[in-house]
Amino acid sequence: MKRIYTSVDIGSDTVKVVVCELYKNKINLLAKTTVSNSGLKKGLITDVESVKKSVKMAISQVEEMLGITIDKVLTDIPSYFSEFKMVNSSVEVNNSDYIIGSKEVNEVIEEALKGYNDYSREMIALMPIDFKANDETVKDPKGIKSKYLSMRGVIATTPKKNLYSVVGLLESLNLEVTDISLGAIGDYAALKDKEVDKQAGFVVNIGGEITNISLFNKGIMINNSIIQRGGQNIDSDIAYIYKLDLEEAKKIKEKYALAHRNYANDSETISVINRLGEKIEISERELSDIVYSRLEEMLNLIKKEINGLANREIDYIIVTGGTTNIPYFDKIIEPLLGKNARVGEMKIVGIRNNKYSSSLGTIISFIQKLRLKGKDFTMIDSEDANILSSPKKSNVNETNILKALIGFFDE
Repeated sequence: MKRIYTSVDIGSDTVKVVVCELYKNKINLLAKTTVSNSGLKKGLITDVESVKKSVKMAISQVEEMLGITIDKVLTDIPSYFSEFKMVNSSVEVNNSDYIIGSKEVNEVIEEALKGYNDYSREMIALMPIDFKANDETVKDPKGIKSKYLSMRGVIATTPKKNLYSVVGLLESLNLEVTDISLGAIGDYAALKDKEVDKQAGFVVNIGGEITNISLFNKGIMINNSIIQRGGQNIDSDIAYIYKLDLEEAKKIKEKYALAHRNYANDSETISVINRLGEKIEISERELSDIVYSRLEEMLNLIKKEINGLANREIDYIIVTGGTTNIPYFDKIIEPLLGKNARVGEMKIVGIRNNKYSSSLGTIISFIQKLRLKGKDFTMIDSEDANILSSPKKSNVNETNILKALIGFFDE
């Protein structure tokens, strides 16, 4: 059976959709797309119809690429006012041989959820820290012989409106929401490695209008903060200085700007017509100066926020989001954030752009949940699975079927 998963990430300036296949414990990227979006302000939906239009277009694009119908999705929601609470639970192993299986894992997780009773908020994720069975502390207790199983975990919650605005919008498009997560949890899942999973540090996502700063300890998200800065601030600076429309300023940034003037060339210039009808020349060095000034301000704010959130020495700062794709962004990270800071790097060929880290990671995180609970699940029916297995019957463009394999679970 083909195990196919689709993730929708509704961002401030774009909607991203990613479709992946799990095959022999490896992730294959099947399709991805990005559609412009103008219906969010500061990470929250303000124009439902505009966002619906963008989501519908993005879903249609990947359906056309793959020749299948998508009616089930994973999604992430903003981390605004998210809270994190430690929980503990324990259950008795009732089977005759006392061997822990997926049934017992699900029971101990359900027992932990029973202890949460704040009806003013919505639970988004339960992140198991570890399990204890037969006096052994492990990440996955299945197969251990023990009369009792206990678990420590962290529950992430959010205001109900953060959840229902996104879920309601997707369901109005006849998209069943299979699972929900926080975008930062997806970022971490997409960018982590074996060493990071043992350490404490931050994942920073510089989005369109906001920057999300999340503290993780051994793979568990324990705190979060948001600053009101993002890539659109750079666009606004360029638009103001050169008297350009915002969309034109964004295109110029993405096509010509560098993150640091030291790597720019004075002799490289572009000609544009501004809003006043004037023809102006913009040098690469001058443009990169504007970009660096704003990035310097943003990274200094990020550093200040990190210092306020961390009450211990941290091991890493991983920075992601579309803004990190500006050439030479990696050259300014260490001087401004410190020697343990780096730009995130996804390992799948065909999805290197960091704007997809949340949507790809949401799929990876969901697969990890299924594996822990011993569940088998796919988000397409058998007819569409046959279409994907039979290229002659489908509209699949083979350039979109990237057999970019990465053994996430072999690490």
